[in-house]
Amino acid sequence: MDPIKTWTPEEQEFYYQNAWLKSTIGGEFEQWCRAYADRTAVVSGSVEITYAELFERVEKMTLWLMEKNVRRGECVLLQMPNSIGFIVLLFALLRIRAVPILALPAQRAIDVVALCGIAGPTHYISADRYFNMDYGEVIDRLKEEHPEIDIITFSSENDPDLLLTDCAGCGSFTFNEGNNLDVAILLLSGGTTGTPKLIPRTHADYSYNYRTMAGITGLDGDSVYLNILPTAHNFSLSCPGVFGILSVGGKLVIARSGSFDEGFELIAEHGVTITAMVPTLAKLWADAVEWDEPDLSSLKVLQVGGARLDPQDAVVIQKRFGCRLQQVFGTAEGFICCTRLDDSDDAVVNSQGKPISPYDNCVIVDDNDRPLPQGEIGELLVKGPYTIHEYYRAGEKNLTAFNAEGYYRMGDLVRMRDDGNFEVRGRIKEQINRAGEKIAAAEVETLLLEHPCIESCAVVPVKDEVLGERICAFAIGEEMNLSEVRDYLREKGLALFKLPDQLVFIDSWPLTAVGKIDKKRLAAMGEDAA
Repeated sequence: MDPIKTWTPEEQEFYYQNAWLKSTIGGEFEQWCRAYADRTAVVSGSVEITYAELFERVEKMTLWLMEKNVRRGECVLLQMPNSIGFIVLLFALLRIRAVPILALPAQRAIDVVALCGIAGPTHYISADRYFNMDYGEVIDRLKEEHPEIDIITFSSENDPDLLLTDCAGCGSFTFNEGNNLDVAILLLSGGTTGTPKLIPRTHADYSYNYRTMAGITGLDGDSVYLNILPTAHNFSLSCPGVFGILSVGGKLVIARSGSFDEGFELIAEHGVTITAMVPTLAKLWADAVEWDEPDLSSLKVLQVGGARLDPQDAVVIQKRFGCRLQQVFGTAEGFICCTRLDDSDDAVVNSQGKPISPYDNCVIVDDNDRPLPQGEIGELLVKGPYTIHEYYRAGEKNLTAFNAEGYYRMGDLVRMRDDGNFEVRGRIKEQINRAGEKIAAAEVETLLLEHPCIESCAVVPVKDEVLGERICAFAIGEEMNLSEVRDYLREKGLALFKLPDQLVFIDSWPLTAVGKIDKKRLAAMGEDAA
């Protein structure tokens, strides 16, 4: 693959002394498996495998992939659902030193084809189908538009749990550690609408990411992590996620879906101590706790991230789960911050925490990139030992995603509290430009959620011939008319120019592949409803 822009020699020297290891993820994996050989590593359904067994399966898969002509330095597009097979494939590719591109299971042909056009993978690996997902269309499009790509598919009919135990190559394999500033993995940025950007994470920086998060969340050999979100998502892979739990010799329990029926049973059966969810999923599970009364006594930490969590929801979620809530805010491009387990309740409920690394450099700026005083709201710019310097083969996009000093533009509107924690106030993209006035959607959403008739809401910009963009509020709950909502928000002190111009009640949210509310879809619905 093409070389990437990375840290300066001076930065590299400093980070090797203070943050990075000199091993690769594939090399670290072998160390974990030898150190924790007899412990249970992964559980999926009725199948449990030890670290020693996991290593053996990965080595056999490594040889099998090499027989399929997978080579070091080549990109391989991996699109697999949560399963032991996915874990084995991922580590096998890392052992070969091929570069896995992690597509989300729910992504369709349009995204997969676009990714292939950017990265030029030599192979595409997937199941033929899983639950209601049929990858036939993806495979057909690839055969038509990228015949140069070798396609490897696994039959879910013959191997319903995708254990992939038959994929065992012959011969022997000699692992080559190599340079840990090579790209280890290509993550996706941008969800399922538009062409996703590719995020090149090196072995050194990604290892630092998951090891640091493992420490902050208090993981050890007795920890049990329930993997609910797609494993290909950065949150569930390294924050601390799959890599983090395995790095300390803990147990990884794989959920086949985001269903609370399955999840509650897995928590009780395996003594799950930590799991991670996006806000929409956490709220759904919290509602189910009320009437299902599951045994969640083993759960110590519930991480919620991937989108802004409303303070009122944070209070309810923490109370109903009966464990410590940890808000996680960050990006697959690198920078992560989170609340700490010993933070005050105020910090946990009302903020998204502090940076995970003492070497994170953060600055909050105005529209002209001028630093703002503490307490003022602006865009967050970051750089540090695990944040990228460019997207892979992104051309012009890199010119706007990073400033001249190499800081990555998060695109988030934040303010820093007196305690050093960040409060996320919305996205730059989610600012609504109404007749020249800029409105943060999150501000309106927070006030709407205080209304007793509104259970959940989202505010989006909708194209308007007169205003440029109008403010459209979507809500779930007991229906009201627009004038009632506007009167309520006026009484709350919201400025007149921030009042919604349109109100739409719906029964359920359109969601992206990782369970976030799909605001682009809502904007289109707002245009249609006008």
